[in-house]
Amino acid sequence: MNSINGWQQLVNILSETSDPKDIDVICDFLLTKEEKEQLSKRVLLTKELIKKTKSQRDISKEIGISICTVTRCSNALKDCSTRVKEIFSDNIKGD
Repeated sequence: MNSINGWQQLVNILSETSDPKDIDVICDFLLTKEEKEQLSKRVLLTKELIKKTKSQRDISKEIGISICTVTRCSNALKDCSTRVKEIFSDNIKGD
């Protein structure tokens, strides 16, 4: 069994799980506190970059991440699919 197969299994498990509490239980089991914190910051960063209402430096200070990380995420957003941006943009409206 390889890691790609494991990743696809995780994607399948999460996509079949509609209850946010169950997803939280799964993530608590699979991820360390530090991994959850980093993932959380990446989500917040992505949403802020998509909104385009703050400078990268302000986002860096607000979230508590390096400007280098902000720049990497910003560059990744330039190359990502439109669907990724749509998903995060739709989620922003629900905040």
